[in-house]
Amino acid sequence: MSKRNVVVFAATTVVLSAALLLGWWWATVLVAAFAGFAVGKVWLPVVAAMTAWATAILWTGGAPDTARVLSAMVLANRDLGWLVLVITAVYAALLASAGAWTGATVRRVGNRGPDNARG
Repeated sequence: MSKRNVVVFAATTVVLSAALLLGWWWATVLVAAFAGFAVGKVWLPVVAAMTAWATAILWTGGAPDTARVLSAMVLANRDLGWLVLVITAVYAALLASAGAWTGATVRRVGNRGPDNARG
């Protein structure tokens, strides 16, 4: 992994963790798009976003209790708190994938230049 990838990974994780602690879940798409544009890869922003979401959930300390309460309310079963956390992780991965894919695609299209353009 190059130095640039490590820096982008760390910056993405820190910025997104801070945004998530403020309740800005939608920042996942934006931060992942910028990271995808910076490195031209999709996997790195997705892994960084998953790390940020896990960090934010653990930082607030409410993951087990909140998940149990939500599963009791929505699924009528208090023992399915793990399912709420899995659904949250899948949601985070989808948001980050959309942003990272968009950013990486914009970078690739911009790199084509006038010499490589079709038509």
